[in-house]
Amino acid sequence: KKNLPKKADSFFYESKRRRILKRLLLNLLVFIFLSVSGCGFTAKKPAKVQFLGMGTFFSITVYDNSFDKNIFNICINRVRELENKGNLFSQDSEISNINKLAVKEWIAVSNDMAFIISTAIEAAVITDGAFDITIKPLIDFYKIKTDEEKKSIFPNKTLMGQVGYENILFNSKDRKVFLKNKAQIDLSGIIKGYAVDEIVKILKKYNVQKALVNGGG
Repeated sequence: KKNLPKKADSFFYESKRRRILKRLLLNLLVFIFLSVSGCGFTAKKPAKVQFLGMGTFFSITVYDNSFDKNIFNICINRVRELENKGNLFSQDSEISNINKLAVKEWIAVSNDMAFIISTAIEAAVITDGAFDITIKPLIDFYKIKTDEEKKSIFPNKTLMGQVGYENILFNSKDRKVFLKNKAQIDLSGIIKGYAVDEIVKILKKYNVQKALVNGGG
């Protein structure tokens, strides 16, 4: 085959370049349009706050030009309130009182705690015990063991009898809890998610339309 003349060859590659550039420009315009559409046609920098809570990082980003940043404080205070209720390291927290007293008698709990515990029980039933907030005795057992001991030492039947969501008796009408077999509750696997839900609830209350809430990563 004969080679194309230089002028034809040049025209061929120039046309190809233009087609590629047009395609790239079109993709760029589509990307810009989607980005602007997703942000509500706002060019203002979003309002953002980051804070520590429940042993992890929380962040709230709001895409709203008229947003009142004082609402951030309301959200943070709500997380702090829940943190105090579910803090196992505080002897005065609600969860510590439940673990201490509910093994002996029925204990009345707050609305927050009632919702969290009932939801945790539902999750345990759905997952057939794969998610279980009565795991605390096992966590405490292995916490004091060395890495070598963890390989060979196993919890006894008495300790294992403390573990199992069936040990949680919950009276939804009176919002009361009783723990059988000296069971103990650890809410660390669910309370952060509940805190995020509560932040979203606050933002909706103040008519925030677009926001991103992150808790735990």
